[in-house]
Amino acid sequence: MPHRSSRVTSRWQAALILGLFGLAVATSAAVGWRYARRSSPHLGPLVLLSVDGLRTDRLAAYGGGDGSTPAIDALAAESLVFERAYAHTTQTLPSHASLFTGTLPPAHGVRNDVGFSLGREARTLAELLDARGFDTGGAVSSPLLGPDSGLNQGFTVYETSLEADAAAGAVTTMRDGELTIDAIEPWVEGQQDQRFFLFAHVDAGPADAALGRLVDLLKDKGFYDDATILVVGAHGDLSGDDPLAERAVRVPFIVKQPDAAGAGRRVAEPVQQVDVVPTILDLVRAPTPDGLAGRSLRAVLDGEDLEPPPSGIYSESMAAHFRLGRPPYVALLRDGVRYVRTENERLEAVDEARPADVPPTVLDEFRRSADRLRTGPGTRTPADIPEALADRGASLGWLDMLQPPVTSEPAMTTRESSALLRELSGAALLAAGHQYGGAAERLGHVVGRYPWLAPAWYELGQVLLRAGRTPDAVRAFHAATTARPDDAEASVALAWALLRDGQA
Repeated sequence: MPHRSSRVTSRWQAALILGLFGLAVATSAAVGWRYARRSSPHLGPLVLLSVDGLRTDRLAAYGGGDGSTPAIDALAAESLVFERAYAHTTQTLPSHASLFTGTLPPAHGVRNDVGFSLGREARTLAELLDARGFDTGGAVSSPLLGPDSGLNQGFTVYETSLEADAAAGAVTTMRDGELTIDAIEPWVEGQQDQRFFLFAHVDAGPADAALGRLVDLLKDKGFYDDATILVVGAHGDLSGDDPLAERAVRVPFIVKQPDAAGAGRRVAEPVQQVDVVPTILDLVRAPTPDGLAGRSLRAVLDGEDLEPPPSGIYSESMAAHFRLGRPPYVALLRDGVRYVRTENERLEAVDEARPADVPPTVLDEFRRSADRLRTGPGTRTPADIPEALADRGASLGWLDMLQPPVTSEPAMTTRESSALLRELSGAALLAAGHQYGGAAERLGHVVGRYPWLAPAWYELGQVLLRAGRTPDAVRAFHAATTARPDDAEASVALAWALLRDGQA
């Protein structure tokens, strides 16, 4: 009798175990099914459109606009709109390096529009998607993003040719955005399935027409409904004297999902350019590399809430540093407050509910955090502009530069440095058009006001050499070495000019 009771108990235990196992399997299947529905990999086209200089307050989606951007407005109506998105730099090339790598400028090392390029060791978004079987095509409107920039890594097609300017002697610096879309159209037309990544870069002026052209192209091919389209600003409005004003780094960030999922939703929490790479990788369920500065926004696209970035949002402006020897300009947004350091430092309340009047200990923490983010493994000095690219650099407003000084130089206001950068860029543009007399005159006015400014003397010497005025160039380079006796580049330039003048 005890044996029979034991057998009954064993059968009962076995049944219980099988029942619990079945319940666990069913529960796991249900959870897995729900997870799979929520997180299934993206199968349609991925499209990234970057726009230089597009201000949010010019768009209806951000509470502005005058009806002049119907294509952007129409896309935004079918999209999720991030109300507060920020760029990490005020320059085109470094911004795109962050967009493509998901890392900050101090990490990827591209700190200025000229003199820098993305290193081969960087892993770009195009490379990561290519490894997942995506065809990759890109087209850009500026020579700043050409093959020498390093941004073409991972692209099967990377269209960079610029239309010749009709004006005699003029140098084309920006292709019309519609022509950029036309240039990549054959590649899009040749796509046999939807597994492709398309990148296009345009300037703010023709951005709406270019986006309209792009949307029409995708619709004609039957790709639009299934596509995920991201429109992200490269940098904001740079017309003012404050290089890190919020309008200079605040950019549009609009995401149209397949079948317009989430259309009309708005996200108030701040996001940043480095969020693009982890978000796209998450959409296709690709592994995320270590060392990315951003976070995936996929959960937000799926309807969940977004927490603020834990380290804040870092931005920098290095043009005055590399060209004028000014201190690096940096900003850090965190907890509704922006810390900005240019020639001086200030705090700005971005969120009206959080005043910028913070204790000194918090200000010290902002300083330390900004300094920690400003330095990184990619920190390096700019390379010289090759002679073969001198005219292209000048057409973009840049002549060959001295390295930033080791020691501090006389104080200058941010307004002064911004005005000086505009004057130097204007002189470079004149030089690009071979108007060397005008360029030299403009630079002469600069050194007349700032005789201690070695970079201006150095640029003046370059222009005078191009004009064939070698004795005058010798005097300019001599003034540069007087202003910076320890600068090797100025000394080498002086020696070269003396050789050309027959004095050495």
